[in-house]
Amino acid sequence: MSDTVGQQITADYPDDRKILDYLEEISKKERLKLSLFDVSGRRIFTSDWRQQTGLNLELKSFIVTSSQEIYVLEFVYPFALETLGHSDAFKSLRNFSIVLLALAIVFLILYLHGSMAKPLTMLHEDLEKVRYRHIPRAKQKYKPRKDEIGDLRRKYEAMLQRLETSYTQQIEMIASISHDLKTPLTSVLGYLERLQNSKSLSDEKRAEYLGIIHNKALDIKDLLEEFTEFAYSDLPDLQKNPVNMMNFFTTLAREYGEELATHGVVLNIVSSPPSEVTVLMDEAKIRRVIGNLVQNALKYADGLSQINMECQASPDEVIFSIEDDGIGVPLESLSIIFEKFYRLDKTRSREKGGCGLGLAICRNIIETHGGTINASVGSLGRGLKVTFSLPRHT
Repeated sequence: MSDTVGQQITADYPDDRKILDYLEEISKKERLKLSLFDVSGRRIFTSDWRQQTGLNLELKSFIVTSSQEIYVLEFVYPFALETLGHSDAFKSLRNFSIVLLALAIVFLILYLHGSMAKPLTMLHEDLEKVRYRHIPRAKQKYKPRKDEIGDLRRKYEAMLQRLETSYTQQIEMIASISHDLKTPLTSVLGYLERLQNSKSLSDEKRAEYLGIIHNKALDIKDLLEEFTEFAYSDLPDLQKNPVNMMNFFTTLAREYGEELATHGVVLNIVSSPPSEVTVLMDEAKIRRVIGNLVQNALKYADGLSQINMECQASPDEVIFSIEDDGIGVPLESLSIIFEKFYRLDKTRSREKGGCGLGLAICRNIIETHGGTINASVGSLGRGLKVTFSLPRHT
């Protein structure tokens, strides 16, 4: 507006009356206060048609006429949105803002599509391809990102790795189960065929074959029970109750002392927990852990003559250890003996029963209780020592 008014004043100059009438008309039409000053600051004209008071928006414009006469034109707008919206400056600013906003929206859409929508769409497509027997691998290398999208992609890749590992382990488990069941089943079928096809067997031989078949059937039953126990050993469904450790440990020492004595093995109690110590645990499951460790020593610890048991308490946990004086385990195997289906000597292990799940079951039970378990060489430099911890009950 200031440019339009300035041009009109220049056109009407030097007709003062015409200039002042024009300014009065503009002030009345635009509902504003309009003042005209000469170069010395003297007010020549003022007209105020504002319809409200309060905040004002003040603008000044210099006007130079054709005869080089200089005026200062002052516009005072009431600061109201409905009034401000009619000003040329506001209209220009509004138009510029609209264009700027449109460009910002376009760039934002492009950015969101490239940085969020596209990677999320690709991740969604990858998830739809995941099947039990099909673990899709990324066809292209994704650039590492440190935002939430990058974290989601990393978790997706980790999930795929876990699925692939789980699927591989399931295949290995099925193969191991098949192999472990095949050996006794082959024996059962062989002796059954002899019983069926041979009519001249003596009663003594027939009884011998039936006894072998019965023992092999018991081996199969034990294997299936061990697989079942392993399948449920790492489930969080535990029957936990506060258990006094001194009473629990004393009972174990008495029971296993008598059992080991029948095998010619001495049980030494190295230390017992204080009477006030309790642990929140599933007593049957922990008994199973100790039973597995003792039975492992009896089965596989060649040269076994004694087993040391101890239980110590710290402010935060209770620590059990069972140590035998057998031939022990090679150092390189100590870190993996708790893995599923691990056997130090596969042939000898199958002959003595078991399928390599006993220590894996122990680890699952202890970890489900919130504890840890590990193996080391015995205190005399030989044998195997297994130590596990359980959190104390407060």
